[in-house]
Amino acid sequence: MNVLFLLTALLQSVPLVSSASRGLSKKGSKKASSPDLSWLVGTWYTCDTRAGSKINGVPFDTSGSLMCTEDISFEFTSLNEDKTVFSVEYFFADFCFRIGLSDAECPMPAEGLVELRKSFVATLSFVPAYQDSIVFTSNHDEYKDASGEWVPLTSDEFTDVETKTCYIGEDADEEMLMCDSIWHAVRFFDGVEYDEVHALSSTFTKDLSSCPVCEY
Repeated sequence: MNVLFLLTALLQSVPLVSSASRGLSKKGSKKASSPDLSWLVGTWYTCDTRAGSKINGVPFDTSGSLMCTEDISFEFTSLNEDKTVFSVEYFFADFCFRIGLSDAECPMPAEGLVELRKSFVATLSFVPAYQDSIVFTSNHDEYKDASGEWVPLTSDEFTDVETKTCYIGEDADEEMLMCDSIWHAVRFFDGVEYDEVHALSSTFTKDLSSCPVCEY
């Protein structure tokens, strides 16, 4: 049986225990209110970043390495009408050799770069105390090959797992999104494995001209 079909059927199945048998009535039920997160939808760019990294156990300060460019973007899409479930696609570039591509396979051979796409998913919590932030998680990456097609990267080729927590409280600046990330990646170079752990705190904006650290 198709796994996706089975999962969908389970999520949409009728509960075995009715509301009446639990002592609840339709009249007494009430849908939980949620904050308006429609402002998240759209494209965000990195304004500023603070980052600490360890590569094979060696620490580095990598702050400011991914900022002030429209070549790196986050695409937020709502998956439901009340804007509480989101999909996020992160577009960025990396060196071809870091994902195991040869010079002949590299889509941008002059620069030695390849475009990557990382997919996140997030759901706003029902718990009021947790509704000042939303957590995105990802473990799926693709690269764009020389023909422009997106090709999935498998765990046999490399590992890339990231959790991103974004602040969306009542006093959140809807023009400057703040997020923290924990990112674990495994890359390869000349047959050597590089185990990377990154802790990042970043600000994002839909308009880089409003970012105080960018020169526009």
